[in-house]
Order: sequence, then C-alpha cells, then structure tokens
Amino acid sequence: MAKPKKPKLWDSRKPGRQVFFQTGQIGSDYDRNLDKSIKNPVPPPIWIRRLGLQTWEGLRNESPDGLLFAWGAELGEEGDNLSAFKLMTPGDQLFQLLGPTLVVGTRIRGTWRSSRLSEEIWGMPDWELVYALDNPVPYHIPKTDILAALDYGAGSIRGLMRAADEANVPKFRRLLKKRGGLP
Repeated sequence: MAKPKKPKLWDSRKPGRQVFFQTGQIGSDYDRNLDKSIKNPVPPPIWIRRLGLQTWEGLRNESPDGLLFAWGAELGEEGDNLSAFKLMTPGDQLFQLLGPTLVVGTRIRGTWRSSRLSEEIWGMPDWELVYALDNPVPYHIPKTDILAALDYGAGSIRGLMRAADEANVPKFRRLLKKRGGLP
C-alpha cells in the first residue's frame, strides 16, 4: 500500500498563499506616502467614497483589527508591476523592502487599479495599482539576509514582484519567524 503524499507546505496556486516583494526609493513621495497609508490607516471615508460602503464593510470585517492600510505601485516599465499586481489575491503576503534593514510585512485584503483612489490616498494618481492591507508589521532584517534566504542576487528584487521560487519561500518564512513572527 502506497504512503499518502504529504501536503505541500507551499502551493502558490492557492489564493492567499503567494508572497510578493516590493522595493521603493526612500525619499520625498515615498516617505510622505508611508505616513499617509502604512504608518497610519487610510481613513474610512476614502475607502467608502471610492469603493462603496458594502466593499468597505467587507474589507473591514476581514481585517483582524478593523483597520485598513494601503500601498500602491506605478504600472512600471513595460507594465512589469501590472503583471505581478494581477496575480495578487486576498490573503497573500506583501513584504516591502524599505532600505537596507527594514522590511514591512502585511496581508493583502484587496486590489484595485484606480488612479482616483491613488489620488485620494496619496494626492497623486501615479500609484494606480492600489492594495488594501492589514496592519503592517516592521522587521529589522538586513536586506542581504532576505536575498540570501530567497537565493536571489543583489538587486534582483525591483519594483513589485511575486516570489518566483516556491522552494525558497519556506526559508524566507523561517527567517521571519526567527526575527519576530509572520504577519
């Protein structure tokens, strides 16, 4: 009799199981936008005006603390950010690499392509790929350790991208767990 197969620890085909990374330039727009939607939740009236009360209530009820944060991205050169954005599903994890040692991890609650929502949250329409997020969790982990855990070379994470190698995601998760837990 054959032994039953163990379930895969990581199956990226299942919604809510993917891991995304995003880098950004620390500076003017980036720092100001961190204050508006990562360090502080996006005010409910913005979500309600742009998405409707029913969508807002659904998102709020799915979020553990009832607060919604946000981040976004430009389309990117040749639409490379858009390709990753289209793969995002509620429950997926997003890790923002915000400098040499700071990572912010969170869960995605919803995605919208909306320059109007971007304009209302950040005062600029450029970040039209918008994602609603749970409360962000900061980690102080050297970027080099993250790249090593993922077997990525320096500079290999640019813009918004999905973790490409499923085999390396458990190593990355172990690194996070060792440094303070998962979002």
